[in-house]
Amino acid sequence: MAIRIVLADDHKAVRSGIKSVIDRLGEDMEVIGEAVDGIELVEIARNMPADVYVVDVSMPGMNGIEASARILRMIPESKIVILSMFSDFALVESAFQEGVYGYVLKESSPADIVRAIKSVYSGQYYLSPELSGYVAKKMAGIHEKKSPPDRIPLSHRERKILQLLYEKNTEKEIAEKLDITSHTVHALEKTIMEKLDIHDTPGLVRYAIKTGIIQF
Repeated sequence: MAIRIVLADDHKAVRSGIKSVIDRLGEDMEVIGEAVDGIELVEIARNMPADVYVVDVSMPGMNGIEASARILRMIPESKIVILSMFSDFALVESAFQEGVYGYVLKESSPADIVRAIKSVYSGQYYLSPELSGYVAKKMAGIHEKKSPPDRIPLSHRERKILQLLYEKNTEKEIAEKLDITSHTVHALEKTIMEKLDIHDTPGLVRYAIKTGIIQF
């Protein structure tokens, strides 16, 4: 029987690309569903369980790790591969602590996704080759010591904005959720960047993950 797969990513082009890779390289694999966010993914899992879920870590509404945790509480035998642009150890560790079996970087080769699906389906853990050495050293406690980023005091609202940025909300969506104007969101984001001396959104998200601001 074919391995039944559900894809979850808020970008249609990414889902289409992964599906194309699976169709081309994945023998005995079939994509039976697609979700645009974590909420839809949980609903699909409830109504049409798959063998393997390939899940983007950063999605609006409900992020991939939270959605994975809910699926695993609902259907413990589910196998999940996280897709992410982030290689931070804290994020990888959080995923595996929730019961995820695979973690693949989006920059990895297409064949890497197929290998991950095969591995987790057979009950084996899988890490992108780019990550495996780094994580092994980290787990062994011999990773090269680096000074952790200073924890700059942020207000509750500033921390919430970082959380919403991580979940891929736009400034307009953040404004609606926090009941403030888009102009205020933009100003607060600029203030956060100045406080942290980080001047791009991906950098802010990486800082938030490393310092534990992001809630999974």
